[in-house]
Amino acid sequence: MIEGLNKNRAFLIDHNYINHTATIGAGYSFNLKKNLDLSLGMGSGLTFTKKVDIYAKKGEITDQITATNSSLKSGNVYLIPEISITLYLRNENTLTFGSRYFYSLNDQFLEGIIQNSSSNDVSNKTSFTTLNNQLSIYLCYGFNLKKLF
Repeated sequence: MIEGLNKNRAFLIDHNYINHTATIGAGYSFNLKKNLDLSLGMGSGLTFTKKVDIYAKKGEITDQITATNSSLKSGNVYLIPEISITLYLRNENTLTFGSRYFYSLNDQFLEGIIQNSSSNDVSNKTSFTTLNNQLSIYLCYGFNLKKLF
């Protein structure tokens, strides 16, 4: 949500996108109990994102807010720490709950400007950038193929 500079005006900037990531990493697994493991890992990833361009106006022509933003990069390198916990079930299947954090110091995914304009006069101009760091939470169920066939 990007708040407009006039009262009662706001922009909801929808920047949903498809993110493809290629990762490589290593980790270590700790046995907590007979059927429970904790895994810690560190990886690196390269992401590929479709370019996003948004331009929107809101308000009357004499008192208007204009918002623009666009993606700066179509891909970036991330440092990816990961933590997960795995439960081994009686039928030798597994249930894993984990989390990954995609961290990058130089990926400013969105940049933009919000400004008020009234009869060709521009006032209250504000620029912004947002980081593209992401948290991923997942639940995974693993099958033992020997038991299926």
